[in-house]
Amino acid sequence: QDVSDLLEMIESHYRHTQSPVARRVLDHWPHVLEQFVKVMPIDYKRVLLDRAKHDEEIESIVHREAHVDGR
Repeated sequence: QDVSDLLEMIESHYRHTQSPVARRVLDHWPHVLEQFVKVMPIDYKRVLLDRAKHDEEIESIVHREAHVDGR
């Protein structure tokens, strides 16, 4: 999702500004994509990781209970 959002933003920027830099980025998209880095606050990243871990634990419990119940 992040990659498609980024591409959409760059395309929009190019449409509105005709930026030569944006054009070069779009022309070489697969290669320049590797140069982008997602930056986020450390605490926010921790919250996302904690939430993902919690979701996995809940999913595991649901599957385990379903198996015990014979579902």
